[in-house]
Amino acid sequence: KPGQLNPSDRQARPSQETSDHYSAATTQANPTKLYGDLFDCDTRTVFALLELQGLKFEYQPICLAAREHEQESYLKICPIGAVPMLKDKNYKVMGNLHNFVSYICD
Repeated sequence: KPGQLNPSDRQARPSQETSDHYSAATTQANPTKLYGDLFDCDTRTVFALLELQGLKFEYQPICLAAREHEQESYLKICPIGAVPMLKDKNYKVMGNLHNFVSYICD
C-alpha cells in the first residue's frame, strides 16, 4: 500500500504524497534536516509534527538497526549519537520530544 513502511527495508520513506513535502536536497532557503529512523516512534512523531506545521525539511535516514547513529560520520553531526535530531540553520535539537515540540511550535 502507498505510504506503508516495509519492515524489510529499514531505509523506507513515506509515500509520494508526503515525500513532496520534504526536499531531496537542502537549499539555502531551507536548511532544515531531520535525521532519524522512521521505525523509531520519536522520529515518526517529529516527522509528523513537521508535516502538520507545514514546514519543509529534508529527511536523512539513520538506520538504528545497522547502528548508523554510532558511526563516525553521524557522530560528527551529532556527537552524542541521538536519534532523532533536527538541524535547523545553526541549531541542533535533540533529546526528549518536549524539546522538539517547543522548538517547532514556537
